[in-house]
Amino acid sequence: LPIGGNSVVFHPAYDITIDIGQARLVPLVAETEGSYTLSEGIITSFDTEVPGLRRIKSEVSTPGREEEKISELRVRLQNKGAQRTQIDNAIEAIEELPGVIMCNILFNQKPSASLFVGDIEVPARKALLLLQGYNDKVAETYYKFMTSQTVPSSIERLIGGGPQYYTSEANQQIPVYLVSPRTMPVYIQVYITGSASITLVNSIRDVLIGMSTKWTIGMSMSSADVINTLKTQLPELEVQGAYISLDGNSFSFQVTPPNDVLLSLDSNNITVRGSL
Repeated sequence: LPIGGNSVVFHPAYDITIDIGQARLVPLVAETEGSYTLSEGIITSFDTEVPGLRRIKSEVSTPGREEEKISELRVRLQNKGAQRTQIDNAIEAIEELPGVIMCNILFNQKPSASLFVGDIEVPARKALLLLQGYNDKVAETYYKFMTSQTVPSSIERLIGGGPQYYTSEANQQIPVYLVSPRTMPVYIQVYITGSASITLVNSIRDVLIGMSTKWTIGMSMSSADVINTLKTQLPELEVQGAYISLDGNSFSFQVTPPNDVLLSLDSNNITVRGSL
């Protein structure tokens, strides 16, 4: 794909087999390191024809995060000295693996009752491991800190199509299920002073699409985030206000998705209204 004047090649993150008549999620990874924001439907085929493949429907990309600042690194290292749970330590260790953007581990601490995270049942004393990105050392890293089994999701959300395996010292193969977050579209309305020309609208959309590179699982979003981003990157723009929504109908100043959801933003869901 041509991106920013360069040609960037994407390939599947791992080998995958799709049976006739079935559909599967195939995560694609950029061969050139960087953070890329791709709109829905931009990838429609492979360079080499795949026999029997009828259609590819690509979703909005999950871009990598920007490189950590020295000040952010210092704070993170200082926080390591504080007393933390094994769950927190496992999350942090997995997030430090190359290729992993974000990790959430949701542990059901109830002694007998199940809990539901979206449509996934988490039985008592088991955990749901949510992951943005991929690394083949996740299972190994998980069991350095945790002993509870992980639960699978539907095949569409199961990263790799099956579990990674941790091999214990007794040579026991323990499965670890990596589950991708659900995606949920977010809608933005921006009100500006002056005419909302096509060129200006496209500039505003490009700036706001870039916000998604910093979104993580369960992260909330506010109209202040929208306004501050526009003021920083388009200082000449006079912004009157902004509203956001998760359904495209009920707009407010802040939205908070469920803790297993990653917000996604498409330029078609950004509306700019001008005034004189």
